Amino acid sequence: MLGFLMGLLASFVGLVLGCYVLFLGRRALSVTLGIMALAVAANVLSELVAGGDRGSDLVGLQSWSLIIVALAIGAIGVALGRYNEDLAAKVIGFIAGGDIALWLFKVFAYLATQVAELPQDAAPWLGVALFIIGGVLGVLLIRWNREEALILLSVIVGVELINDSVGLDPTRGFTAIIILGLALAGILVQYGIYLREHMPEVVGASPDPVATGLAYFQELDLD
Repeated sequence: MLGFLMGLLASFVGLVLGCYVLFLGRRALSVTLGIMALAVAANVLSELVAGGDRGSDLVGLQSWSLIIVALAIGAIGVALGRYNEDLAAKVIGFIAGGDIALWLFKVFAYLATQVAELPQDAAPWLGVALFIIGGVLGVLLIRWNREEALILLSVIVGVELINDSVGLDPTRGFTAIIILGLALAGILVQYGIYLREHMPEVVGASPDPVATGLAYFQELDLD
């Protein structure tokens, strides 16, 4: 019973954090960095150390020491974000890019161990390499176009957190519709907020961030 309640609490917390990152990820970078650091650390520890499939599995596996490590990394992320916002944006790019790259971990691990016949011990190192490569690409995205990259990466991570928390069945077609709908909603809300902050001439039409985003795209079509 205790394990069930803990798992339910972990799912609820993950859902709340995922919604925050999805819709407000670009705004308070210290909070976003803390959430992403916690989530990605939990995912990495779960997949590469505890043998789970996602970060929330650490609760089910009762890996309390790993949970404490993930929470500590999240706290460090919040502190770093408050200290230096520009550095926080680059770190967000790194951990978000690394987390996205880990989606390919199981595919590459299978190819390395089963097809290329490398030892099983090579799989964790492959995961680390994928994480670093994805992280570097994420940092480059932030350097090239910071605001749009922050929106895109936070939407992806937010959708991932929500999906992991709810436990949607990846084999169902309706799951793809939900994920795409959440991603579109996150992009509209965050981009609407961005326009309201940086494009006053468009903002005056509506205080609603979703309506602002839609109004901007309509103006582009008219032009």
